[in-house]
Amino acid sequence: MRRSTRSPKACAAYQVGVLQALALPGRGRAWRCGAPRQPRSLLDNQPLRELLQAELSFECLSGLLAAGHLRGLAVTASSHARGEHLSLYDAVGDMQDWARTQRRALHTRIGVEHLMASSAIPVVFLATCAPASRSR
Repeated sequence: MRRSTRSPKACAAYQVGVLQALALPGRGRAWRCGAPRQPRSLLDNQPLRELLQAELSFECLSGLLAAGHLRGLAVTASSHARGEHLSLYDAVGDMQDWARTQRRALHTRIGVEHLMASSAIPVVFLATCAPASRSR
């Protein structure tokens, strides 16, 4: 993809402002007590999304696949609502979608949303819906 000259730091992946940090104990209580407006996550991972958008070129991935430098790339995410693991892949050749007990693989164009879904940690980071449109 692209080489970054910056060293990764935690603040590049998530953010906790002073007000968010002070609210963390209250957020925990809201989850335990079933508050009507429950918090969506403890940490804000928007900085990670911005970093991925700035540093990765998904057009380059398509070129690497087309030129034969890569055979494929897969990203796996979990659906806690369905209890299922979903592997989303972009590949060349005769790779086929498949399904097994609580596991599926779907061919799609990999993008930032897929990486965000793969990095989501329930409660800690906001869950992200990974689009699973077939690109063939």
